[in-house]
Amino acid sequence: MNFLSPNLAASTQALIERCDQHMARGDWEAALELATTAANEAPLDANVHYVRGGILAMMGSIDDAHAETQEALRLDPTHAGAFSNLGAIAMWRRDYAGSARDYRRALALRPGIEDAKSGLAYALLAMGDFAAGWAQHERSRALGLLAYDKKEPVLWDGSMRPAETLTLFGEAGLGDVLQFCRLAPLARERVGRIVFYLQPYYAPLAPLLSSLEGVDEVTLDAGSLRRSDVSLSVLSLPYVLNASLAVSPVVVPYLAPDPVRVQIWRQRLREHTSRAGQATPPLRVGLVWGGNPRLAQARISALDRRRSVPFDALGPLLDVVGAEFHTLQLGSAASQLAASARASRIVDLTAEIADFADTAALIAELDLVISVDTSVAHLAGALGRPVWMMNRFDSCWRWGSQRDDAPWYPSMRIFRQQQFGEWGSVVDAVAQALKRHLAEVRTP
Repeated sequence: MNFLSPNLAASTQALIERCDQHMARGDWEAALELATTAANEAPLDANVHYVRGGILAMMGSIDDAHAETQEALRLDPTHAGAFSNLGAIAMWRRDYAGSARDYRRALALRPGIEDAKSGLAYALLAMGDFAAGWAQHERSRALGLLAYDKKEPVLWDGSMRPAETLTLFGEAGLGDVLQFCRLAPLARERVGRIVFYLQPYYAPLAPLLSSLEGVDEVTLDAGSLRRSDVSLSVLSLPYVLNASLAVSPVVVPYLAPDPVRVQIWRQRLREHTSRAGQATPPLRVGLVWGGNPRLAQARISALDRRRSVPFDALGPLLDVVGAEFHTLQLGSAASQLAASARASRIVDLTAEIADFADTAALIAELDLVISVDTSVAHLAGALGRPVWMMNRFDSCWRWGSQRDDAPWYPSMRIFRQQQFGEWGSVVDAVAQALKRHLAEVRTP
């Protein structure tokens, strides 16, 4: 949901920019207060209701957001941005058909709305219409990620090029790359060589992706793009390979931990068990409770607020006797651990984690990973390790809206919010499932 869209009055753009400044600082209440004041002062201005409705939606007040956005449309039935925001609200309500309808209305009024183009793609994917969804996804974005020097990119169309080199590159989040890199082996059947170029943001994936079948080289050198015959975003692979992903087209696991690092982490865990005076290792459970907030990007920051669980809300889970919890949490959410009275329940070896290859090696020595919807959940699934994901109500398209498993990660089990923003029942369900799991593994 991006409010900075074309064809709005200059006064509305100024309002949006001021609201964005508050949200970039994490002061959502100030942004809402500003928009509310504007709506009170100009109650017949559709634009200010549109802005206020968008802020309410990103704050999680879905019903109020819907009503405010409908008011914008009552005042201006041709407000394309309001229809786009209705598409996002419907998506968050898991009404994927309604979301696709509203996004199409927005695009009929103004074809250039970027959020509506990508939103329609995700709505179609969530409905299981993979062919139309991936085609729309290709139309919804420009390459816009790479700086080519002296050579325009030749994007691979999936055709047979047995004597040529294909350079893949990262796009979107770390979890997206971990999910869609699975298709590299299928691409390798059609080209002579694959180089996986990782931009700086994706560099921590480099050692791990070296284990991916079909990839001849993993590099951080942007020059590989100029030297390649064709290139492609990893997120375009499902489209060019016509891969529905409804059933995983490759064997899982498709990533593997480095055996040397596994041995190092095995020894570290043995030493911890010895220091703790335990005769036998307990059931080791890895935990991730937060994602990357990226406060400067209001939409992503709002998503992270919805997908992340406050550490102290995990109390019922941490009270389960017989499990030893290991934090896999990195980033700003890790600071919640030090401030919590329950910190003593957590084994924290994250200072030894240098990159995703270390995380993979540690996961290989754990019995279970419990994570919110972030890159570690994808990593555990790609490794074929048992992973329980705590999923927000407005589920990402890839997890659907009902099922408790994930077709591309056979080792994953999904625990879903039943009400928007409500984590208590999810944590309780995970705690009860862990108790049952402990009872099963203890049974002779």
